[in-house]
Amino acid sequence: MNASRQTPRAAQRAKRSLHKKFGDRKWFRGVGIVPAAEGLALRLNVDPSEAGNEAIPETYYNFPVEVVEIRGYEARIRSANAGK
Repeated sequence: MNASRQTPRAAQRAKRSLHKKFGDRKWFRGVGIVPAAEGLALRLNVDPSEAGNEAIPETYYNFPVEVVEIRGYEARIRSANAGK
């Protein structure tokens, strides 16, 4: 599949498939579709404190995968309230 075949519908299918593959992992925080230089990409949000040694693909169904480390929402609330 080349960039011209990266349709929004194909990106949605890849997003759902990636969510199904990794959605039950403790480190998984979400997946989205983002614009990229070649068309569309998948953004995988992960919690670095929960991340293991599991390999995350660089591409998935011919869409580039961008990994973004983000702490979970509850962890941000607790650390913000810790100083009060």
